[in-house]
Amino acid sequence: MESKYPRLVIHQQRALAILRIFLGLYFLYAVSGKLSPGFVADFPKTITQMLATNPPAAYVAFLKDVVIPNAGTFAYMVILGELTTGILLVLGLFTAPACILGIFLNVNFLFAAGQMGMATNLTFIAVQIALGLGYAGTTWGLDGRIMEKMPWWFTGFLHYEYREF
Repeated sequence: MESKYPRLVIHQQRALAILRIFLGLYFLYAVSGKLSPGFVADFPKTITQMLATNPPAAYVAFLKDVVIPNAGTFAYMVILGELTTGILLVLGLFTAPACILGIFLNVNFLFAAGQMGMATNLTFIAVQIALGLGYAGTTWGLDGRIMEKMPWWFTGFLHYEYREF
């Protein structure tokens, strides 16, 4: 990446990498409390409690008609989604798809929880958008190694313009 200020670009990329790693560790911390068998068993009760926080009407119907009858499956999907997002963000591997998965998880929690934790979820969504668009996995991550090995037609303009700092 050519710049009049190469040291500034170095610091920007490293700051994005630190933010990516921190967010990945946060996802791993969040999923660590869900790895007990009690989470899966209590998931219908958790969803019922979230219904009391006034989620949007269409989402209430989704929670009542789809999620609660299939609570075990959705509990495992939440665990797998958070675990996958956390691991991929920490490793800097497939960072943009990991951010998309994280945004999906945060938006669903935002709808389900209503006003509870809205500022935190919106902040996480904004950070994940920045990480996904900022190629945060190329510095201190495996995305940079993958991009070096990919043919020019697969990575497009990044193949030639990206240089690790």
